[in-house]
Amino acid sequence: MLLPVLRKTIAFLAAIVLAACVIYFSLSGNWRRPGSGTLLHRVEHVAAFGLLALLLLPLGRTRSEKWAIAAAVLALACGLEVLQYFVFHYRLSGDSIEWWDIRDDGVGVLLALLAVRYSKLRITRQQ
Repeated sequence: MLLPVLRKTIAFLAAIVLAACVIYFSLSGNWRRPGSGTLLHRVEHVAAFGLLALLLLPLGRTRSEKWAIAAAVLALACGLEVLQYFVFHYRLSGDSIEWWDIRDDGVGVLLALLAVRYSKLRITRQQ
């Protein structure tokens, strides 16, 4: 049927747009960042990567595909934190990679995994 294919396509395109926004805002120095460790900063990380995972996870058909998608979203989070470390010259000032941000990203991905696992969130209709 055309409808499930259209739903998958829309979810995938929305995930690409969200991923592009996350990458841009993570590596752009042109906007004000909330202080690291603040509640708002933590919620932003949980929400951004949780929503990204929530858009992509229903595209996986098997449990192993869903875990691979979750791992890919978490790998994106880790890669962005490492890039921020080098782009913003944290290494020169003696600062470390913000591991707590990766933790918060992982919490968002795990919440998305739980939401997909224990809800009826499906892109295609089960027959």
